[in-house]
Amino acid sequence: MTDQENIQVVQDLYAAFGRGDVAAVLAAFTDDAEIVFPGPSVIPFTGTHRGQAAIGQFFQTLGENVEIREFGADEYIAQNETVVALGHERASARDSGRGWETDWAMVFTLRDGKISGLREFHETATIAAAFRTD
Repeated sequence: MTDQENIQVVQDLYAAFGRGDVAAVLAAFTDDAEIVFPGPSVIPFTGTHRGQAAIGQFFQTLGENVEIREFGADEYIAQNETVVALGHERASARDSGRGWETDWAMVFTLRDGKISGLREFHETATIAAAFRTD
């Protein structure tokens, strides 16, 4: 696939996520895909999530615990099977009501038109503070 086609796969994923289309989100990933969201365990969706079931659980946990107020990519950089999306989000933890605002980078690896890997980079200290109950 071309760099632009790979960018389109990522843009389609964000569009599906934005409209809450869980089936389309999951369909964007290969069966053996992996999502890595590093950070402290106080953030409920951190860790490595491998395979469709774990990725489905990742998005379910995200939805149960986060209210997204603003989310989107501002720039895409693609080379071969890698797409980097640079963006911004404003969200809050549902339980505490505390919010955060952060820029982020997401690095996607693609294979045969689907996402086989996603590594997310956020300001996790800011996000963790919103989830802390102490």
